[in-house]
Order: sequence, then structure tokens, then C-alpha cells
Amino acid sequence: LHEPMLLWHCIKNAKGKPAVFIMDLMRPDNDDDVAIMVNEYASGEPEVLQRDFYNSLKAAFTPDEVKQQLMDAGLDDFSVSVVSDRHLIVFRK
Repeated sequence: LHEPMLLWHCIKNAKGKPAVFIMDLMRPDNDDDVAIMVNEYASGEPEVLQRDFYNSLKAAFTPDEVKQQLMDAGLDDFSVSVVSDRHLIVFRK
């Protein structure tokens, strides 16, 4: 999401405490790691898909950025966990 705070505010303002589970890509530490992941996971795909994967990795948030977004939105009852070399999950504790 370009403006993730819109999502977090919708969740914060939802009636009750809805179940929330989000899995997303997370941004690697540097461009070399992005290139390695594209090569590892998309090398056999058409160039357009490789480029989309590259751009998605570059545009993703880090776990710390997501944690800060949740704090800023007042969603202190949420956790962020890294579940693979390229994915994170967000869920209510």
C-alpha cells in the first residue's frame, strides 16, 4: 500500500476486534540482496514478472517500519514477525 496508515486506521476504527492477519513482502537490506532474491525466486519467469518482483521488494516496508506504523496508529496489540527471507506477517496478539 502506498499509504499504509489508511489500512491501519481502518483496522483501528473497526467495530469490535476483528481478526487480522496480513502477510507481505519485506524490503531487503540492500540492492544486492534484492538482486539475489530476484535471481533465486524469479530467474525463470518472464522479464516483466522479474521486474515487478524487483520493484515490489524495493517498495516493501521493513519490519521496523511496519512496527512504527502500528505504534503510530495506536495498534499496540499487533505483532510483526519475519516468517521467511522475504515475508513478514502482521497479526493481533
